[in-house]
Amino acid sequence: MQELDPQNNPYANPYAAPQSSIYSPPPLPQQEELADRGMRLIAAILDSVLYVFSIVPGMIFLFMVTGKQNDNMAVAGAIVMVAGLLGYIVYSCYLLHENGQTVGKKIMKIKVTRTDGSRVGLSRYIFMRIFPVALLGAVPFIGFVFSLIDPLMIFRSDQRCLHDLVADTIVIKA
Repeated sequence: MQELDPQNNPYANPYAAPQSSIYSPPPLPQQEELADRGMRLIAAILDSVLYVFSIVPGMIFLFMVTGKQNDNMAVAGAIVMVAGLLGYIVYSCYLLHENGQTVGKKIMKIKVTRTDGSRVGLSRYIFMRIFPVALLGAVPFIGFVFSLIDPLMIFRSDQRCLHDLVADTIVIKA
């Protein structure tokens, strides 16, 4: 009987695809339960709403003095708007540094951790999770596509967006 070797087998299909072993990465360690997509969406919406509310007082002040020929009041409105924005950013950075949560994530009881379960440092969060997304999102034409692909990747089986893959993070229930 002839051996089933494709090189020597006269009945082997010469048009068949070559066979090879495919490397698949090891599964993520699952010490904690992943936050579901809905919780992450609500947390992102809450963060966006809080961001807007942090600059609204200054914007209202600016709109009230626009056209009144009072430059000092317009500057004061801009200062109030920037102060509200900086206050929001500082408070969010404090929460992220302390326990990996933004205000929205804290309300939804979820947090960001490394894939090995360790705490995410503030510098990793900013420079690996936020900065690349913002930088690529600002590129004309490519930014639109990237800004669409990044959140859509949450529908993968491991529920990690592109920014999670870049920063080696996961979002878990706190």
